[in-house]
Amino acid sequence: MRQPNKKRHAQDTEYNIEDYLPLPMEDENGSSDEESRSESAEGSRTEKNKKTPSKRSVGAKGESAAARYLRKQGYRIIGKNFRAAHGEIDIIAYDRRAKRTVFVEVKSRKDSPELIARYGRAADAVNYRKRSRFISAMLVYQKQHPESVNSRIDIVEVYFPLKPRLFSRPRIVHLRAAFGMEAYAPGALRKRR
Repeated sequence: MRQPNKKRHAQDTEYNIEDYLPLPMEDENGSSDEESRSESAEGSRTEKNKKTPSKRSVGAKGESAAARYLRKQGYRIIGKNFRAAHGEIDIIAYDRRAKRTVFVEVKSRKDSPELIARYGRAADAVNYRKRSRFISAMLVYQKQHPESVNSRIDIVEVYFPLKPRLFSRPRIVHLRAAFGMEAYAPGALRKRR
């Protein structure tokens, strides 16, 4: 088992997944759950899946690329990954030119015409449910920070190349005021009676 107080380095430590799994339980027949677990774990991870980055890592890379882009455009990054009870804001920035707070939703995809034709643009993934969660998180932030009431909601699409080369950069599309005027209306999410 792992000892909590010792520092471990990836290059000189070999981890065994079995140390972190719970002990196998026996069912009514007396057979353990361990065989089925090891078979399912091996079957679900193919050689291709081991090299494919997870959605979270692609999203984190997309958020980093979007933050770099916004800085180059003259924005000041106030915060990242603001979480509220019902939603999350990827990036909170301040637009110095417009003198307003900008709440940014970042969507990352692979840059392929076939994938875009099949699934649509990255901004198309921000449906009504995601918008309402985003707006509720924005309202919580504005309640905590009253100076951010003059605001705008943007979407930044980050398209990563299918075959990344050395020093290849993602293609970035910045959609300003992406949600339209309903985001600015006071009480936009109040339920109607």
